[in-house]
Amino acid sequence: EGRSFPERTMSNSSQPDADLLPSPSLPTTPAPAFTAGARLGKSVYECVKQLGSGSFGTAFLCKDDKAQLVVVKRFKKNAFDTEYELQAATEVASKIPSSPNLCKFHHLVVDPGDADFAAGFALVFEHCNRGSLQDFIRERRLHSKQLTEFELACCASQLAAGLSALHEAGIIHRDIAPRNIFLSDSQRPAANRADSKSGAQQPSEILLKIGDFGQAKYIGSQQTDTFLGTGPDVAPEMRSLQQYDKRADLYSLGVALFELMTLTECKDIAAARARLSS
Repeated sequence: EGRSFPERTMSNSSQPDADLLPSPSLPTTPAPAFTAGARLGKSVYECVKQLGSGSFGTAFLCKDDKAQLVVVKRFKKNAFDTEYELQAATEVASKIPSSPNLCKFHHLVVDPGDADFAAGFALVFEHCNRGSLQDFIRERRLHSKQLTEFELACCASQLAAGLSALHEAGIIHRDIAPRNIFLSDSQRPAANRADSKSGAQQPSEILLKIGDFGQAKYIGSQQTDTFLGTGPDVAPEMRSLQQYDKRADLYSLGVALFELMTLTECKDIAAARARLSS
């Protein structure tokens, strides 16, 4: 994963699109490491376990004072070049629209910071109880169980709906991938939800939700040219440092659907392409 260059949005104004969030009142002494059983500062959130980590932040499964599970996203120290970029990344979460196919943003919580994470705000999102699409693909590949055309269509329509809602709100995700798409139980009756032989959840019975907005950015109808990496799921215009807009997400969504259709992973596709060209 590549480090980003300073953000730059192609517009006629150098002013930000919205006022930055006020800086929280923070303790002068960093908090202890955030491990199982630890509480995030003075909040109600207690760490259960770490879920995953990327270039900019780490996601933790936490429970609140009512034992409800949520996901708390903390930002890493030195992940952003300026405090403005950190606050802008936090602010974009408040612009995420309500959609059945987007992980719901609950609110911000003050993060006191520690040896690994920046002081400021952490993001609190809903917890999706069926894991990631990446896990789903690996499980289906393990059992050699391809999806039907109907199942693929169900998945594609849900992800397209979520991405459309995000884009209509002026937000580009910039990291659409199976690892950042999550599965949650649908509202269908429990008796009809499982495969009769394996008990495995079926795609048409699961809600797919786009999540992990750590690299998301509000751009409205404008363009940006931030470099975020060179992976095979990154749109060509992003890899070549050209200006790009929300359509770059469509390329990444296409790659994710190809992975789902073929039960392969992006890194395997890249390796196969390299072998063919050598």
